[in-house]
Amino acid sequence: FGFFGSFHSFQKRLESFGNADEFLKSRCRLSAIFKRALGLIEHAFDHVTLESLEKIYTKYRNLSDKGTAHSYVPFYARIFSPLRDKPITLVEIGVLQGGSLQMWRDYFHPKSRIIGVDINPPLPLGNRIEQIQADATKPGNWVEQIGQCDVVIDDASHNVKDQIATWKLLWPQLRPGGIYVIEDVVDDVACQILLTVIPNSQEEDFRRLKNRGDDRLVWAIKA
Repeated sequence: FGFFGSFHSFQKRLESFGNADEFLKSRCRLSAIFKRALGLIEHAFDHVTLESLEKIYTKYRNLSDKGTAHSYVPFYARIFSPLRDKPITLVEIGVLQGGSLQMWRDYFHPKSRIIGVDINPPLPLGNRIEQIQADATKPGNWVEQIGQCDVVIDDASHNVKDQIATWKLLWPQLRPGGIYVIEDVVDDVACQILLTVIPNSQEEDFRRLKNRGDDRLVWAIKA
C-alpha cells in the first residue's frame, strides 16, 4: 500500500506540470532530484565518450610528428590523463603546422587555454587556440600574456642553449605540480645538461623504437 500510495502521489505531482521544461524549471524538491540525476548521468557519459589521445592524434598526424617521426603520444597520454577533467593552461613552444595545438585543444577540458608561441605569424587553427608571435628564448611581454600555466612543451629549435633560455623564462610561470617537457633532445651531452639544470627532471628515451637519434625527451614535475 505504501508503494502504490507513493507512486500515485508521484504521478499526480508530475501531471500538475504542463511539460518537462516547466517541471525542471520549478523549485519543487522532486525537480531538484531529477536535475541532479540528469546532471550525474550527463557527467558520466562525458567520461565514457572521451576519445583517447592516440585516436585524437590520428586526425592531425599529417600536421604533427609526435606520433609519426617520434614516439611521444603514449607518453603524453599517460602523464596528461590526470589533468584532463579540469581547465588547464598549456603552452607549446614551436607551432610549425599547428597539429599539436589542435590535438591538445581536442584532448583537454573545453575551458582550457591552449597557447602556441612561435617566431612566425599565427596560423588559422580554429577556435580555442591562442597564438603568440615571439622569440621564446628572450624576455618580453609574451610571458605576461601567458601568465601562470600548468603544462609547458618545448618543441622549438631543439638547441640546448635555447631550451635552457626558454626554461628559465617559463619555469617561474609553471604552477606547483605543473609539467615541463622538452622534446627532441639531440644527443647525450644535451640530455645531461638538461638533467643537471632542471630540478627533479628525468629522461624518456624512445630512440630504439624508430631508430631515431632525437626521439628522446626530458621532463619534470614542479615541486
